[in-house]
Amino acid sequence: VTSTSTKNALVITSTGYLKLPTPIDANDAATKGYVDAAGGGDATLANQESMMGTGFVKDTDSLKNIRANLAALATSISNEHSQILSELQKLVGYSSTLTYPGATHTGNNCLAQTGGSIYTSSSGTLCKITGTNVSCPSGWTQADYWQAYSTIGWGNNINGDTCYHYADTGPISFANTVANNYEPGFGDSTYYHQGCSQIPSCSSTWCYYDGNNMHVYNSVSLSLNPTTNRTAIGCK
Repeated sequence: VTSTSTKNALVITSTGYLKLPTPIDANDAATKGYVDAAGGGDATLANQESMMGTGFVKDTDSLKNIRANLAALATSISNEHSQILSELQKLVGYSSTLTYPGATHTGNNCLAQTGGSIYTSSSGTLCKITGTNVSCPSGWTQADYWQAYSTIGWGNNINGDTCYHYADTGPISFANTVANNYEPGFGDSTYYHQGCSQIPSCSSTWCYYDGNNMHVYNSVSLSLNPTTNRTAIGCK
């Protein structure tokens, strides 16, 4: 067996081993020693040290660690980019008017309010103000019904009447939702020992059983969006 070069013939040694000569042509076979000597050997620690030069530290500078560090660097750059954009937005990007319908204040006006932050809803940006029993500041109006409460229930009848109507309602999480505080109206008719199902009007007005008599009120009082227990409100 010979190569295409007459100067590169395979040699069988006196001990019977096949000896590869120095390769000349592109298709010639080469020994591992020849390849290693040419700088293309295994990715051993010694070879990595040779490629990386002085200062190579195997625990941090291996090819595996370098790859991981590059991935971490990309993530870090992305996070820093987002932070920079956020800071720039705070400096120059909030001078325009909030975009919620009917808004008349800017984002910077919002941030100047105690507990104020810019909230993005599906209808546009508004000013979310947090606090205790909070309301919109003077000169601001509530953005529709955006608000949140720590506890739902106001007055003496938070669970409604005896016939399970008119329980107070409202949002615990910040949402565009009305809060309803129901109370009995004025004037009542009294029915002795009769239940909800026996008094037709109890399906449409406030009925209260005191243990002896059922009191049927002429009306139901409703107040919307009470301040008490409100922890956040959307303003514009």
